[in-house]
Amino acid sequence: MPTSMQRSNSDYGNRSHDVKHTSNNQDWRREFITLASLLIMTRVLDGLITYAITPDLSRETNPLVSIFGFGWAGPITMTAILPGAVIWLNYQSLSSPCDNFPHT
Repeated sequence: MPTSMQRSNSDYGNRSHDVKHTSNNQDWRREFITLASLLIMTRVLDGLITYAITPDLSRETNPLVSIFGFGWAGPITMTAILPGAVIWLNYQSLSSPCDNFPHT
């Protein structure tokens, strides 16, 4: 019997069927498109709401504006770069997942 610090292969169960995304299964594309669309939509709506509330950014608390004084260029640039990186990493994660569980 394994100690509390050790686990046998049977403790993990057969996880080979748990791998959600395989090369034959294209459901990851729908998940990617949904997540990317929601991220883009929330970033666009955030910018529109910010513009509607404070077009001159006088009440903006974003450090790029309040501390560094970048105006609209700072938030727009960061809104393009950071979500772009998140979308790319999400694509990489969903399109080629790794199976970290031992096979039994």
